[in-house]
Amino acid sequence: MGAEALAKFLAQRLDYLLSEETEKFSGLSGQILRLKGKLVEIGCFLETMDPTSRYGNESIRQWTRELRDTIYDGEDLVDEFLIRANFSDESEKALLIICCGGDLESIQYINLPYYLRSCLMYCCVFPVNCGLSKGKLIRIWMAEGIIQEKPAGEILEDVAEGYIEELVSLGMLETDQLYCSRIEFQVPNSLRRFLVDEMMEENFMIACSDSEPVIPATVRHVSIHNCRRNDAIPNLKDLPIRSLFVVGVREWEHQTFTFFGLKYLRVLNLEYVMKMVKLPGEIGDLIHLRFLGLKNPRFRELPDNMISNLRSSQTLDARHCSISSLSDGLLNCLQLRHLLLSQCELPIGIGRLKNLQSVKGVISTGYGGSISRELGSLTQLRKLEVVLNGGDEYDVYTSIMNMSGLLSLTLSSSDFGEHLLNTWEPFSPPPLLRKLKLEGPLVSLPDWLSSTENLTKLRLGFSRLSENPNAVIQFLPNLKHLTLWQAYNAKRIGKEFCPAGGFGKLEVLVVASDNLVEWTENEKGALPSLKYLHFHCCSRLMLLPEGLQYVTTLQKLVSIPLHGDLARRLNPEGGIDYYKIKHIADTQFFEWHC
Repeated sequence: MGAEALAKFLAQRLDYLLSEETEKFSGLSGQILRLKGKLVEIGCFLETMDPTSRYGNESIRQWTRELRDTIYDGEDLVDEFLIRANFSDESEKALLIICCGGDLESIQYINLPYYLRSCLMYCCVFPVNCGLSKGKLIRIWMAEGIIQEKPAGEILEDVAEGYIEELVSLGMLETDQLYCSRIEFQVPNSLRRFLVDEMMEENFMIACSDSEPVIPATVRHVSIHNCRRNDAIPNLKDLPIRSLFVVGVREWEHQTFTFFGLKYLRVLNLEYVMKMVKLPGEIGDLIHLRFLGLKNPRFRELPDNMISNLRSSQTLDARHCSISSLSDGLLNCLQLRHLLLSQCELPIGIGRLKNLQSVKGVISTGYGGSISRELGSLTQLRKLEVVLNGGDEYDVYTSIMNMSGLLSLTLSSSDFGEHLLNTWEPFSPPPLLRKLKLEGPLVSLPDWLSSTENLTKLRLGFSRLSENPNAVIQFLPNLKHLTLWQAYNAKRIGKEFCPAGGFGKLEVLVVASDNLVEWTENEKGALPSLKYLHFHCCSRLMLLPEGLQYVTTLQKLVSIPLHGDLARRLNPEGGIDYYKIKHIADTQFFEWHC
C-alpha cells in the first residue's frame, strides 16, 4: 500500500476510534486530533506530488519509505493500546494513556522538519521545572544557526517566533501563564523523555547527577544543572563543544574547571553558579561566542579586554547582574543584536552598532555624557528599555520618534520614590508600538497614550495615580494585557473601573495595590474577553465585584495573598460570595504577606 493511502487509512481509523471509543481515548483526544490532521496533510501532499519528482529522486523515495514505516508504527501503537486497555483497571489505564501519549508525540516529532527538531531539543537543555521565555529561546536558536533565512528578507527573530507558534499548535510546546501575565514554554513531560534519549544520540549531554559523567569525545552540547558537589562538574577541556548551559551549580572552583580549549563555543549560559564571584578571563578568548547569558548578582563587571574580543556576539544578557557600566570595548561587537542589562551606562559611540534589535536596561547618561541623542541613530531598534536620568528627556523622546519599527518600549524614572516620570507631551509614539511599560510616578496619563492604536500590552508601574487610569485605557482598541502595578491609589473601585463597552479585547488583567479594599461592582457585559485575573499584593482586598459571575470567559483567578475576610466569602462551603467565582475553572489563592 502506498504511503498516501496508509496515511489516509490511519487518519480515518483514528477518526472512527475517537467517535466510537470516546471513553478509552479521552486522555489522548487532543494528540490524536493533531496526528490525524498531519496524516491528512501528508496524504494530500503525496497525492499532488509530481510523479517524476517523487520516483526519480532517491532522497524523496527514502523519505517515503521512512514515512510508511512510521505510519505502520502508529497503527501498531493504536492496536497495542486497544488490546491493553481492554484488560486494564482504571489506574493502569491512566498510566497507559500517559505512555501512549508520549509515543504519539514521538511519532509527530519524527515527522517534523529537521530545523524544528533541533529547536525542540534546545528546549530540553534546562531543568524540568525551568520554563523558558520566548525571547531566550529565540536568541539561543539564532546563536546556534538553526533559524532558516527567508528570501524576502524577513527578520530572523520573526521567523523563530513562527517556529514557536508552530510547535505550540502541534502540542510539542506547552505555555504556562505565570503571575503578571508572563508566559513561559516547556516541553510536555512525556515528549521530553523521548527527546532526552534523542539528544544523547545527537551528541547532546545532560549532566545533572552528583557523579562526574563520562563526556564523549564527539559531544557538541553540554548541560550541567543542579550539581551539589564540585567534583561532579565534568572536565570539558579541548572538547569540540558548541554550547554550554550551567544552571544552579552550588560549588564551583575555577581551578578545577576552565574555559581554555573551548574554542568552538557559540553559546555560554551561566545561571546561579553560587560561588563564582567574577567571570573567568579566558571567556574573552571565545572568539566564536554568539550568546553570553549571565544570571548572578555577584558579577559586577565585564572586563574591557574580555568584551572587546567577543566580536561575534549576537546576545549579551546580563539583566540579573550588578554591572553598572560597560566600556568602549563593546563597540567592537558589530554583530550584536540583543543587549540586555539592568540600569547600566553605555559607552559613547553606541550608535554605530547598527545590527542591534533590542536594548534593555540602559541609563540615558553614559561615559562622558548622554547617549540619548545617539539612540536616535539606532533606527532599526524593535525593543528599547531606557532609564531617564536627569534632564535629557527631550533627546530621548526625539530619538525614539526616529525608530519607526519599534515594537516594545519601556520608560522608567531613575528613582520610583523620588522622581516623576517625565512623559513629554509633544511625543508621538512609533506607529507599530505593541508593548509599553511606564515605570515611575505620574501626575496623570500622557495625552499621547490614546494614540497607541496597535498597543496589545500595557504596564503602568508605581504610577500612584489619583484618578482612574482606565477612563483612557479602556478605549485602546487592541489591548489584550493590562498590568496596573501600584498604579492607582483608590481604596474602593466600582463599575467605572472597567465599564461595559470598553476593554473589548482585554484577556489579562493584573492588579497590584497596597490601598485597594473593595471592588464593589462590575457591569454585566464588561470585560467580554477576559481570561485571566490576578491580584498581587492586594493584602487589604476584602470584596470582589458583584457581576464577576457574568464574565463567563474567565478561566483563571489568582490572589496573592488572600485576605482572611475574602477567603471566608469565597469559601465553596457556604461562602456568601462563592457564586461570583464558581464558574472559574482555575482559582489559586495564597495566604502569605508581601
